[in-house]
Amino acid sequence: STGDYFESADEEEWMNYLSERDKSKTNNTKVSGDWKTIRFKQENVHDFAWFADKTWLVQKGEVELPHSKRKVTTWIMYQPDSKDTWEDAISYVNDAIYYYSLWNGDYPYNQMTAVDGALTAGGGMEYPNITVIGQTNNKFRLEQVIMHETGHQWFYGILGSNERIHPWMDEGINSFNESRYIETKYPDAHMLGLNDGKKILDKMDLKRPNRDTYYFSYLFSARNHRDQPMEFPAAEYTGTNYGTVVYMKSAVAFRHLKNYLGTEAFDSAMQEYFETWKFKHPSPKDLREVLEKSTGKDLSWFFEDMLLSTKPIDYKLKSVKEKEGSLSLSIKNKTGLVAPLCLSCVVSDTLALTKWEDGFTGSKTFQFSCPENTHKVRVNQFASLDINRGNNERRLNGLFKGVEPIKFQMAATIENGQKTQILYMPVAAWNNYNRWMLGAAFFNSRIPKQKFEYLFMPLYSFSTKDLNGIGKINYTFFSEDYNSLFHSIVIGANARRFANFNIDRTAFSYERYEPFINFVFNKPSERDINNHEIRLRNVIVNEDFGTKELNHYPELSYSLTRKHPLNPQSLKFRLQSAFLDDNSSFTRISIDAKQEIEYNKMGKLITVRAFAGKFITNETTHPRFNWRADGTMGAAFLGAYTDFNYDKLFLGRTETRGLLSQQFYEDQGGFKSFNPIGQSNDWIAALNLKIDLPIPLPLGFFTDFAVNSNNDFTYDFGVHCILLKDIIEVYVPLGYSKNLQEAIDLSGRSFGDQIRFVLNLPAMGPLQALDNLDF
Repeated sequence: STGDYFESADEEEWMNYLSERDKSKTNNTKVSGDWKTIRFKQENVHDFAWFADKTWLVQKGEVELPHSKRKVTTWIMYQPDSKDTWEDAISYVNDAIYYYSLWNGDYPYNQMTAVDGALTAGGGMEYPNITVIGQTNNKFRLEQVIMHETGHQWFYGILGSNERIHPWMDEGINSFNESRYIETKYPDAHMLGLNDGKKILDKMDLKRPNRDTYYFSYLFSARNHRDQPMEFPAAEYTGTNYGTVVYMKSAVAFRHLKNYLGTEAFDSAMQEYFETWKFKHPSPKDLREVLEKSTGKDLSWFFEDMLLSTKPIDYKLKSVKEKEGSLSLSIKNKTGLVAPLCLSCVVSDTLALTKWEDGFTGSKTFQFSCPENTHKVRVNQFASLDINRGNNERRLNGLFKGVEPIKFQMAATIENGQKTQILYMPVAAWNNYNRWMLGAAFFNSRIPKQKFEYLFMPLYSFSTKDLNGIGKINYTFFSEDYNSLFHSIVIGANARRFANFNIDRTAFSYERYEPFINFVFNKPSERDINNHEIRLRNVIVNEDFGTKELNHYPELSYSLTRKHPLNPQSLKFRLQSAFLDDNSSFTRISIDAKQEIEYNKMGKLITVRAFAGKFITNETTHPRFNWRADGTMGAAFLGAYTDFNYDKLFLGRTETRGLLSQQFYEDQGGFKSFNPIGQSNDWIAALNLKIDLPIPLPLGFFTDFAVNSNNDFTYDFGVHCILLKDIIEVYVPLGYSKNLQEAIDLSGRSFGDQIRFVLNLPAMGPLQALDNLDF
């Protein structure tokens, strides 16, 4: 089915028969034991693929090309169980050929086929005259994939663009056409598809035009300063950027170019490019020459700046003044990319007039005439690649003209440049001392990342009858120089208040404050898997155990994470100090190293961890500050509330017996069992090993070893069940070193008391502070 025509007439007759027969019949196999030879012929192709399935249902169609009026035969072949999804797919192929021909030049072949295949490497894959499509249960998604893969006939196939060297010339231009196709055929389509009736889209402010899918995907990398240039070899991209830059940014960039040149001029230029370079493998230089010659425009801003750099577009509308019957718009170019910009009048939230201007550096004033009932003016919104829609609009009347109306929005959402969004969520929480708490979270974390983020979560306890909760505020400074030492610097503070003890319904509380600054190092390239970070913080704890104490815990840490897809590694060095309320203090250092090794196709891991810690000075006597072989627990031993700086989440942080006392964190010595002798006020060293069993169950084996300054060498071993890695894990010790077994026996702890679990709740959605939430 890849040929321009069947050289085997009987096979063509057979295919026609299959396309005309009753589709309720599912067995299309010829009843014959003979072999047959099928010949296909095609000219001007640089690749070949052939697919077969004896159960396929077959449909045949035809589409008339818009310019030459020549007719092209179309085919779809699909599995019987895909019938409900594929039944209209012949129209998807027809429409794709029509619109791509209309905009870029007529399809030169006589047939095109889409087949339903067991594709696992993405949604679809293109070949000359044919595409294979992966499984999907959504008609709109199927059309999107068929249309996209059919579109590759122009850029991958006919033009022969080199995706390895210039991926944007294939995937990028094709994704632009894909976006244009959806907007043309489905003008009401939104970011999640065609389900306009779902009220949740309005409630979560997600009923945005489909084109915003491409824009916000680009922002995902660009706002984190992790994007890469559009003109870049495919092998040099990160997996994320191959999607957000090659596909998405390129699509929006070509939309920007089309809107600036005008649809008629742009289409004429792209058709000239197609006719000039089909079957000839053009380069970016060839595309530029055709576009500039056809339009008469200097496109150096596009081909030299936008393509070759990561410099974003950001035009800020500083002020709007009425002057002699027109508007005087003062605009600043904040990045220096001299891209064209558009000015728009807004009447009742509808664009009434749009005018394009050439780009500039610095600041410039434009005179712009708008209809009398204009109430807002915009720069670049929806028509361009402008990275910040929040500074593109100003109202003509009222106070704070540059600030959009406040919109209270429930739950997470996507940034809306026309609204000042305040997000909120109802929250219920529980710990063993405050018991049930109800409240709300107010935050601004949304997609894409914001430089300034905040979270305030007040919670009222019905047991202790007081107000508790958490708060977080931080600002990220990004370096504009990709050769600088630091990629970003984050400055912020966290705060929270909860009960940490309860006697006879009398709750004792703690307050924790943590100002911090993080330095994230730049990488030599975005594909570098090593991430380096330095963190400075001071944890201030005001705690109450009948008497109040105010303690300070300054800390300097360096962390390295190596995000290898199969064998990730991490290393953390910490220098901790304490200045306590009783005028004592300590300083200590530690190093924590971890290696994971994926050893089979089921993703099973061998995890090796090593830890060493040493006090440099130590004036304290309380056991809560000692190094521990069994990690951070609640009231693990003799009132040793080991999470002294309240970093961790404990549902019952001061419990000594019962289920809540068995929660722990795998830090310090990392033992999975209670270890009353594995503590030290000088030094400790430990080694932890976990091996997942090579079975389709989350079970494995563990063993731990530790030695300390008291010459106490201990070990344990047992089995684990990892329900959610690093989040919910259960450990059952089965054996111990002799000295540890004796200490456990003396403590009176039963076998059940020794079972321990990890409960480490991560950030939930945009509430990023919840990863440190400590009830």
